[in-house]
Order: sequence, then structure tokens, then C-alpha cells
Amino acid sequence: MIPKIIWVQDFNTATHPGGAQLTNQYVIDWGKNLGFDIEECSIYTIDKLGKDPRYYLMEGDFYIMNNVVHLNKLYPFLIREIINYKKYIRYEHDYMWMHGTLYDPEMMRELFSKSLMNIYLSPLHHEVHQEKGLGRKDDTIMPSPIDEKVFRRMSHIERIPNTCIYTGGITNHKGIINVLNYARKHPEIRFDLVGWIEHPEVLENAPENVRVIPEIPHNRIAEVLNTYESFIHLPDWNEPFGRSVAEALLCGCKLIINEKIGFLSFMWNYRNREWLSSMLTNTPSSFWKTVNQVMLDNHVPAVVRRHW
Repeated sequence: MIPKIIWVQDFNTATHPGGAQLTNQYVIDWGKNLGFDIEECSIYTIDKLGKDPRYYLMEGDFYIMNNVVHLNKLYPFLIREIINYKKYIRYEHDYMWMHGTLYDPEMMRELFSKSLMNIYLSPLHHEVHQEKGLGRKDDTIMPSPIDEKVFRRMSHIERIPNTCIYTGGITNHKGIINVLNYARKHPEIRFDLVGWIEHPEVLENAPENVRVIPEIPHNRIAEVLNTYESFIHLPDWNEPFGRSVAEALLCGCKLIINEKIGFLSFMWNYRNREWLSSMLTNTPSSFWKTVNQVMLDNHVPAVVRRHW
């Protein structure tokens, strides 16, 4: 019997189609294709689909703990039971302490210390956690996965001169004010902001060369990126990875960025886009190979075995 893996996360793509959720869905789908039995536990499955949180405690053989700040606020017993009694790894996409009253510092420390493995998205992401005393010698760093068949330079699409795009949440910590200030200094460039608006007040004094356009389905983002000359991302926080930056680079956009992007903190040759594409495409395989080994090492029965 194949063990049941419970993937625990606050949100999914049904409610929050951001980089973390897209990454999770891509990795989950890959794992299912490999033969793993994976079930999602999220606010959506509990509140919208009516799953009892206790169901996940009874059914799971192994757990992948993702971003769980909001779940811990709503169902603290669920997170506590997993930490105390279940076998799990921590697949971190965020910084829990940034959520103020929504997190429990003691729970956070135990979540990292009792996990069988902690996985971070970039050297920068890991470094910030080490500064908080959450790093371990056996930590693993894996970049977010990106499909090279989708995100690539499309030679049949012509770029529009003097255009720049931003994709992602329109929020304070993502540095939208920095983008607006940059746009003011470059009135000759059209800046398009694509994403959900979390902090509309930051757009009140946007310059005339900036426009906000409706969210674009993720399956069209690659095509859209190929029409823009540049991509901009100037976050205020230390971006754990910056999936949108990686997607834009692979689509051939010039980057307008700062030093706070995890994707750019690897010791990689970023000019070799073919190698980058291959590296990012292979991340899900590496992820599940790692999970498979952790499960074997910790006596979880009937783990999927196959060539990777």
C-alpha cells in the first residue's frame, strides 16, 4: 500500500494564484505523476470542501508542511498534532515571523527543529532563516520549478519597444512604490502592472506611464512576457525566490531588479539560459527524490521506487 502524503498549506491556486501556490501545484502534480499518493490540506479544502481537519491527522502517513501561518491561526490543534506526533518535512516558501499576530513563535521554532528536513528556495532565503536561528546543518536548498517548455523565448513574437512589465501581487512588501518611483524617472517607458491588488492605496498617485491591467491566466504569461522589452521587480523584502523574475529571464526580458531576489542569489551563470531552464525544470524530480529518501530513512512503508 502506497503511503498517504498530506501536503499542508494555507492557500492553493483556487483562491491565491501566486508564485508559492503555483510552485506547490506544479510539484504536487509532478509527484502524483510519479505515483505518490498526495492529498492537499488547506483552508480551501477545510472551509470550502468541508473536510474535517481531524481527517488529515487520521489519514496521513507523511506530511509536507508548507506555509501554515493562517492554518495555525484557524486550526492550531492540527499543526500542533503534526509537529508533535507525525513525520514531516518543512518546505518553506515564506517568512513566518512577518505575519505579526498570525503566528506563534514557539510553534514556528518547533516546526523547523522537529522536521525531518527543511527545504528553502534560495541561498538568500536560507540565509535570512539562519539569521533568525532557524537554520540547520542538514538544510536543503531547491529553486522553484519552472517548465522550460512553457517559459522560453518565442522567436515568432516581436517585442514592443519601451515596454516594461511587472507580474505578481501589487503589495507594499513587493516594492510597488519602488516601481512607481522608477517609472517616474523613465516617462519614455510604458509600465504595466499585472496581478491582484492587495494594497490599492499605493496606486493612488501612480504616474501616467503606469497602468494596471487585469490578471492574466498563468498559461498565457509566457506569451505575454515575450511581448515586453523589460521586466521589473524591486522588492522591499528579501524575495524567497522570485518565480516571476526567473520566468521573465527565461522568456528573454531584460531585468530591472535589486539585490533582494532569491533567484539571483545562486552561484549560477545566468547568461546560460539553456542550462538555467534545464536546472529549474528538473527541480520537481529532485524534490521527490529527496522526499522519497527521507521517507525511506524514517521507515515509512511502501515508498514509491523508480528511476528519477
